[in-house]
Amino acid sequence: MQKSTIFIIMLAVLTVGVLGKVFAYDYLTQGWANIFAAEQQTQTQDYKPYIKSQQLAQTSQDTVAQDQSQTAQGTTQAETPAQDAKLTEIQKLLEDIKLNTEKLTPEQLTSVGFKSAKITPVTFEGRVFQIVDVSDILNAHSGEFNITDGKNIFAVVAEMQFQTQLEAQDVFNLVKTRIKGMPGVSINESNTFGDGSYFMNDSKRIGSAFLVVRIKNTVYFYTYPKTNNTFIKNLIILLNQ
Repeated sequence: MQKSTIFIIMLAVLTVGVLGKVFAYDYLTQGWANIFAAEQQTQTQDYKPYIKSQQLAQTSQDTVAQDQSQTAQGTTQAETPAQDAKLTEIQKLLEDIKLNTEKLTPEQLTSVGFKSAKITPVTFEGRVFQIVDVSDILNAHSGEFNITDGKNIFAVVAEMQFQTQLEAQDVFNLVKTRIKGMPGVSINESNTFGDGSYFMNDSKRIGSAFLVVRIKNTVYFYTYPKTNNTFIKNLIILLNQ
């Protein structure tokens, strides 16, 4: 073989080797770069949804916490009126337990003519007008009160409250019967106050008036100086409202 031919063959092999290295370098550098870029893109695509899901989860937790807080506030707000209503109901019950005379205010007493007066409870001994025994009447809610300015007693009011008007009427009549059977006293039928009324006249206490009045399911017994008759009339009208 001629030397020129051998030289050409060696040159061709060398050229092919160089070109192969060049192509291999380009492929490797560009190929790895592309793979790295693809991994970055994949990681980025995977990362963003993860952050988003965390945000959604946090937002969901915040929403739940806010809803729970609002629910708790709503429950508190809902319970507060209920508690207030319950307290009001208890206060009303306690107020209803009081006898009507006990509920009178100084302003009301002033309006009927008793200036600077107030209601002062006293022990009810089971007698009205000091001489008529009613201690055997057990179905009554009873009390006795002075209308006083602290120095003077303007009137003494005994009150017997019953469940029904029929019971009150029975006691109203019973006291009348007992008075009629006592010496030194008599009945003056007036029937001008409330749902029925009468006076007891006491020959030993001519300066005082003794008045029995039934208003609905309550029987009142008023003891007062006759000079206060107008004020008592006004007081009966007030209690009858």
